[in-house]
Amino acid sequence: MSLKKIKFGWILIVFLIFSILILAILNYKTKESSYPIYDVHEHLAEGNLDKLLFAMEENNISFTVVLGSSHYTLTLRDPGFEDYEKNNDFLLDVSKSNPILTFCTVDPREEDNLQTLKSCMERGASGLKLYSGHYASFYRFLGPLNRTEMEPTYQYCEENRIPVMFHVNPYIPEIRQEFESVLTEYPELVVDCPHWCLSSINDERFRELYDKYSNLYTDISFGSMFAQDGLERISENPEKYRELVEDYQDRFMFGSDMVLTNEKSKEFARDMLGCYRKMLEQEEYTCEVGERGSKFSVYGTFKGLNLPDSILRKIYYENPIKFLEGKTYIE
Repeated sequence: MSLKKIKFGWILIVFLIFSILILAILNYKTKESSYPIYDVHEHLAEGNLDKLLFAMEENNISFTVVLGSSHYTLTLRDPGFEDYEKNNDFLLDVSKSNPILTFCTVDPREEDNLQTLKSCMERGASGLKLYSGHYASFYRFLGPLNRTEMEPTYQYCEENRIPVMFHVNPYIPEIRQEFESVLTEYPELVVDCPHWCLSSINDERFRELYDKYSNLYTDISFGSMFAQDGLERISENPEKYRELVEDYQDRFMFGSDMVLTNEKSKEFARDMLGCYRKMLEQEEYTCEVGERGSKFSVYGTFKGLNLPDSILRKIYYENPIKFLEGKTYIE
């Protein structure tokens, strides 16, 4: 074989490789721009709106649900359930002129918690956020989940198709029992039990709950503090989690729960959202989020779910729309 032919062969191979890369990039961009992307699970401290908007733009996210948060959620200091009204007010204010949807929170112990929610809805809120099933932080203050003070609020949300983001730790038997009591009593109450419904390890429990209740959604967030562990867990067995998402593809939504506060930069927010997107979209990906070794950092190369566009469209867009409209997944 002549040197000229060998040279031509290498040029052809390089051209083919370059063409494949270009097509892959174009396909990725087409996928990103073909439908809006909704992020259904974030927390935002006052003074950090610019970071969220920057991260949304960098990750092609059209709308973000921000959740009313207590002082403890935003600071991890002084456990209790205080100052949530202040955060509700801040989120309702910024949502007036930004691509943000507010879920107000209420104190389940208060007899007038329904009036708090109604006031929020009149001011433009899109849903309700509840923390009473959060065992490590709030259950001892706000539980049980099926307390009588909440009955009018559950009924109001069910009748008016108001979606609920409900943090629940179903591995605690009494919490699971109380949660199922609410889901059974209000079968049209549409609920996001986030973080894979705290059942990413025990997928059998996940399947039991989601086979039983058609009004139950979830989101893929692990938060920022637990993102490293969660993404490593998926990376160790991506086939298991891909099958779970495929089997319940009409129930999963996108979110990161990164809790944007003063100690986190706009680059952190951008990279954290990007890391969660890569987990869904790519077969293998690398994350470099935050300062290496910090409690919120994520570093490493992981195996992802590499989901098809038909499922990504549901997670990013179709499922959030149904959830926000207060529809069960089968409607």
